[in-house]
Amino acid sequence: MHEKTLIVSAFDGNFGDYLENTSAIFAAKLHKNLLAGWRIESVVFPCTIPSEADNRGELLLRLAERYQAAGILSLGMSSASTGFGIETRARNELHQPKYYPNKERVPVDATRPLDEVLHFELMSWNFEVFKTEWKSRHICTADLSSDDGGFCCEHLAYQVLAKQSAEQPHERLPYAFIHLPCCPEAVKDPTAFLRTGKTFLTTDVVERGLRKLLTFAKLPAR
Repeated sequence: MHEKTLIVSAFDGNFGDYLENTSAIFAAKLHKNLLAGWRIESVVFPCTIPSEADNRGELLLRLAERYQAAGILSLGMSSASTGFGIETRARNELHQPKYYPNKERVPVDATRPLDEVLHFELMSWNFEVFKTEWKSRHICTADLSSDDGGFCCEHLAYQVLAKQSAEQPHERLPYAFIHLPCCPEAVKDPTAFLRTGKTFLTTDVVERGLRKLLTFAKLPAR
């Protein structure tokens, strides 16, 4: 087994008016390949809320154990992002009005307190060094975020963190979630999209950024 393996999760583009999902394109490109010396094992989830019996967070942790991975990196796409949006927390509530127009306060896990906030432990990823280096090159932003979107990204992040909350701190596998902007392939009319003031990020830039991130990360090899 390769001693430096990273699990990467992404979501497909089958939601809203999007044609593709930046995260899915990238995950497919790197699956079974090397990035900055790390072997990538990727999984792409449907952009939906799964049934209660389908715990994607538990699945990611099982995959990490299977491949003896040193960490898990989840990727999502957000049209509001201007660069790498590094999430800092996940909440036990789905609060995306576009997808829940007639519902309020829907929990991710009904067995846990509604509105419970779980925080990512980001020290192993060395994000502060990455942020400084990446932004100094004037490529795109790299900032901390406290809003996972309230839909499938929030759902997945909360499931992973909730599962890990029962473990001792030293047993918790490094986990991070990054939101990426749309790539040009994701929208029907790229010109109209840019006129709204939103940002594109190509998959080449995503690859460069995550390569740099993994160069700085201090993930313990297993």
